[in-house]
Amino acid sequence: MIAVYRFLSTYEWLIFLILTISGVFLLRWLWRTWSIWRGAVFGLEREISRRRFARAIGAERALAGAFWWEQWVITSLSFRSCSLIG
Repeated sequence: MIAVYRFLSTYEWLIFLILTISGVFLLRWLWRTWSIWRGAVFGLEREISRRRFARAIGAERALAGAFWWEQWVITSLSFRSCSLIG
């Protein structure tokens, strides 16, 4: 576990940078699909737009989960490593 903590603490800034850039692109995708869904007139077009919108929301939730998982791992492992080392 200490190796995982060292890896995450060493590359923490890179992980957050990748998550942030991914979040920006996913928010853009979410915005575009929402505006297309909002402007859809016909039933089939609306259904396809709704499915795309649902996929975009799922991707945003997965990214948020990855962000919070990384935060939780760093926080919990930092307390454990302090108790194991010191």
